[in-house]
Amino acid sequence: MAVALAGCRSAPKLKSRCGSDADCPAGFACNAASGVCGCRSDAACSTNEFCNVQGFCQARVGCDATADCPPGELCDTTSRQCIDASHCTKDVQCPLGQVCSLDAFACVAGCRVRGDCPLGEVCRGADTDAGVAGTCRAGPCDDSLGCPWGDVCAPSDPGDPASDKTCQRDLRGPYCERCAATPGTVARCGDGPNFCLLDRTVRYVSTFCGVDCSAGQACPSGFGCRPILILTHGLCQSDADCPPHGDACQADADCPAARCDLASHRCAGKCSYNEDSKQGFCTCVADSECPHDACNLTDGRCAITRKPCTPDGTECDGAIFCKQVGARRACFIGKNCAPADGITCGDVLNAEGGATP
Repeated sequence: MAVALAGCRSAPKLKSRCGSDADCPAGFACNAASGVCGCRSDAACSTNEFCNVQGFCQARVGCDATADCPPGELCDTTSRQCIDASHCTKDVQCPLGQVCSLDAFACVAGCRVRGDCPLGEVCRGADTDAGVAGTCRAGPCDDSLGCPWGDVCAPSDPGDPASDKTCQRDLRGPYCERCAATPGTVARCGDGPNFCLLDRTVRYVSTFCGVDCSAGQACPSGFGCRPILILTHGLCQSDADCPPHGDACQADADCPAARCDLASHRCAGKCSYNEDSKQGFCTCVADSECPHDACNLTDGRCAITRKPCTPDGTECDGAIFCKQVGARRACFIGKNCAPADGITCGDVLNAEGGATP
C-alpha cells in the first residue's frame, strides 16, 4: 500500500500516489483519475492557506482582484486581503441598491450616489457629509443618460425649474426623420438650423435629420452634439484638382490635414469622395474657400447657417469657416444632435416603435 505524505502546511505540494481515500491523511481525498491526494476543504490546510480548485493547499497572499481569492471571498483592495464575501469595507463591494455600513461591515439597503442604484433609478436623500445614506428611487432622473432613447431629463413642472426632473419625450425637432442631401450643398430639415446628415454607419447611402444644438441645447438620450461640416464647392477627381489656398509650406507636414502643393509651395486641399460618388469635392485649407452666407430678407435668417439676422447686420459674415475635425478640414456651419457613437437612427426608431429609416 502506498503511504501518503502529510498534508501541505506551507506551499502547495504534490502528494504520493493513492488508490483510495484510506491512503490519504484526514481532510484529504484520493483523486481516482490522477491517483493523488487532494484537500477537501480549507479545514485540511494550515491557518494561512486555503484549498484551491485543484485540491492543493495554497498560501494566502495579497490580492489585486476578487479572482485572486478562494470561492466565497472577495478582495478588499484597500488592505489587499481576501475577506468573507458577506462582509464589506467599501460601497463598490455591495450589489446595486446597497452600500457598505462601516458599523457592521455589511451591505445594507441604500445609496450615496446614483451609481449605487440600478439603471433607471436615482439616489435621493443622501448626505455624504453627515454619513447618511439615501434611497434609490425609480421615476425621477438626474440627466438624460438615465432616460430612454429620444427622451430628455427636464423639470416635471415647466413653471418650477426646481421641481424634480423626469424623463420626457424631446419634441424640439425632426430627430432622425428622412431627408435628401446632395454632396456639396446644404439641405435643411425644417425652418431652423437642422441639417440633413449622412449616416456613415450603414453600408448603403442613408441620410437623416439632425436637430440644432449650436447654442448649447441638451441632446436627448442616445444623441450627442456633433459639429456639422460641408466640403467646398470645388469639384475634383484627384488631389491635383484642388488648387492651393493656404499658407506657405515645404512639405505635407507643414499643412495639417492637407497637403503641400510643391509647384507653389502653398497648402492645398485634398479630394474627398463619398462612397457612391464618381466625383469628389476639395477639402478646405482657408476660410475663403467656404461658401459665403447671406441674410435671407424673406425669413430673417442666414441662408445657410440659419442664424437669425437683420437686413443691414453682420450676423452672417464669417459664420462659415474652415475647421479641422478628425483627419480632415471642412467648412463648419453649425452643430446638430445626432445619434451617439455605436447608435444608429434605426436603433432609436426601433426603440420608439417606429420604422427604420
